[in-house]
Amino acid sequence: MQRFFLSYGHSDRRIADELRDQLLKAFPGELSFFMSGWDILPGEKWKERIKESLTKETTAIVLLLTPEYMKRPWAHVEWAPFWLSDRTTFVLTTRGVNPADLISPMRDNQMADLFKVS
Repeated sequence: MQRFFLSYGHSDRRIADELRDQLLKAFPGELSFFMSGWDILPGEKWKERIKESLTKETTAIVLLLTPEYMKRPWAHVEWAPFWLSDRTTFVLTTRGVNPADLISPMRDNQMADLFKVS
C-alpha cells in the first residue's frame, strides 16, 4: 500500500478531504494518506509529527496548491524532502494559481489543474 502525504492549507481542508475521499474510492485498498488535520492529535508536537511523516512514513506527496496556501511557506517546506530524495510528487493547482509562479523544480514535472475536466 502506498502512503501519500497530502499537503494543503487548513483553509482548504474541505477540498483536501474530498480529494482524499475520491482517490480512496478510485483506488480501494491501494493507498492511504497522512493529513495533518486528521493525523496530528491534540498535544502532539505537530512540527515533529509532520517531519516524521515527510521523512519516514510516506512514499509520495500530493500538493494541493490554492492561492491562500501559496502565500505560506509550508507548500515548499513539505515538498522539498520529496524533491531532494527523488520521491514521487503530484502537483495539483486550483483556480488562481499560475504555474509560472511556482519555483522551477516544483513546476518541472507535469501538473494538473484540479478543476479542469481535461
